[in-house]
Amino acid sequence: MTQGKTEIFAPGKAIFFEGEKAGCMYILQEGEVELRKQTEKGEVALKTVMSPNEFFGEMALIDGKPRSTSAIAVKETSLIVIDKTVFERLLQTNGAFAVRIVKALTERIRRSNEHLTEVVDTSPRERIVRGIVDYAVHFGDKGSGDSRYIGKAETKEWINAHIGASREEVEATIYRLKETKRISDSADSSAKGSYLVVTGDFIREYDRRNEA
Repeated sequence: MTQGKTEIFAPGKAIFFEGEKAGCMYILQEGEVELRKQTEKGEVALKTVMSPNEFFGEMALIDGKPRSTSAIAVKETSLIVIDKTVFERLLQTNGAFAVRIVKALTERIRRSNEHLTEVVDTSPRERIVRGIVDYAVHFGDKGSGDSRYIGKAETKEWINAHIGASREEVEATIYRLKETKRISDSADSSAKGSYLVVTGDFIREYDRRNEA
């Protein structure tokens, strides 16, 4: 899709702010964008956009309401900017584009509703702990007994994108969990510093699937 102009955003640069009037949507070419929202408990990260051709900012073009989140470049980021005129023309003439928009909106609405309920009802630490266990259960490699190995960088990226916690909160929570021996660095010298070991007891305590 090349019907828009390209803009480059430096790390930490705001692409747009929550509450602003919308005039365009964005398609990621390269880089990383964090979507943030203000709640009663402060600003939380709802999602990290990091896959090429992933888009964001289209909701406000559809309903005409102000931006529902802020978008901040995490690293140097290249975006294709699609203005409202081009957006409406694509919806009318490009069936594949229209289907992608509908699917994305449906998924985001469902995820946002679930996510915001959890943000209100739980503390950042609890969300991060549950996120670590979710990631370990679904993506971790089996270790001794019921333990799981998870990549540090991959786990942090996944939590930041799905749980609604800042990178600083994630780092601090992992540090405290390691201090209290709830999780640990891999003892494998070749993997040390790259992987964490999550114990079976820790997984059973916080695994959502065990909840009634």
